[in-house]
Amino acid sequence: MMYSALEAPRVASLPPLRFAPHTLPAVEPPHGQPAAEVVELHRHADFLLRWQALPSTRRPPLYLVFMVTEGEGLHRIGGETFYVRDQALCFLGPAALATWQPGPAARQGYFCAFTEAFLLADREDKTLLRSLPFFAGPSAATALTLPAEAGRYFLELFEHMADDAQAEPAEAAPLLRAQLSLLLLRAAFFYREGLPAGPLHSAGQRLTAAFLALLEEDLAPARAGEPVRQGSIRAYARRLGVSQNHLNDAVRRHTGRSAGTLAHDALARAAAELLARDGRPVHALARLLGFASATYFARFFRLRTGYSPSQQRRHLNRETA
Repeated sequence: MMYSALEAPRVASLPPLRFAPHTLPAVEPPHGQPAAEVVELHRHADFLLRWQALPSTRRPPLYLVFMVTEGEGLHRIGGETFYVRDQALCFLGPAALATWQPGPAARQGYFCAFTEAFLLADREDKTLLRSLPFFAGPSAATALTLPAEAGRYFLELFEHMADDAQAEPAEAAPLLRAQLSLLLLRAAFFYREGLPAGPLHSAGQRLTAAFLALLEEDLAPARAGEPVRQGSIRAYARRLGVSQNHLNDAVRRHTGRSAGTLAHDALARAAAELLARDGRPVHALARLLGFASATYFARFFRLRTGYSPSQQRRHLNRETA
């Protein structure tokens, strides 16, 4: 059975990112010693920068499974590019993980990195990982787009793992191992149902990827506190050398949403990021984001998120207090 991509949740519906990483332990054993039993849980993909900075001889052979809960974007894995969005469950083998370049948007969610030694520590059958279709080889990489009910199921599994990780390592390890095994086995069922998103090969997929890249490029100055001005969909189509209708059709076919909706969602995410880390008044941020007035910005932001900019900022301040 095939499932279509679903609408992204509103920004306001996303869970707060307050989960601290847990490691059991995160170092390679000396040569000739048993393989390290490593598991790490994170809420942001930036932990990979630390891991990838290690010399290859010191990196444990980590597998990665993660679920995106906010944003969307392009992920470069070796020679392939994947379009990943919310409700996506992704798998990377050790070799693929070493070459992964996470996009700036779709990099928040639940990230679980683990070694084969950790997962199989109490199993007599040591072939589990290699029997899973999404870990068929060390360079394997897969993105599954989940239907809503399945997305809730896997999100709850990750939330349970986050709760269990708060225990002492000796108590947490068997709980995490059991839940991770369940997650992988259940995901294998969905994989066989035909859900893999696959790399971008078709002309429509490449056009969608190019459009998303332009959105990120145009909004990038905001992250440095510089003014931005997002173009119209007609202007993006001209930059891409296609008609507006052709761009809209391609984007909707491959994401389930219109080009305009994706552009507005990207602008709302950029606004939410600024409200979280930039202390300037709302009217100053409105100008920076290209809005003619603070009133228009507030109307836009409330429509996309359910909150006014001021309410969003107060909410974020309470979360970090």
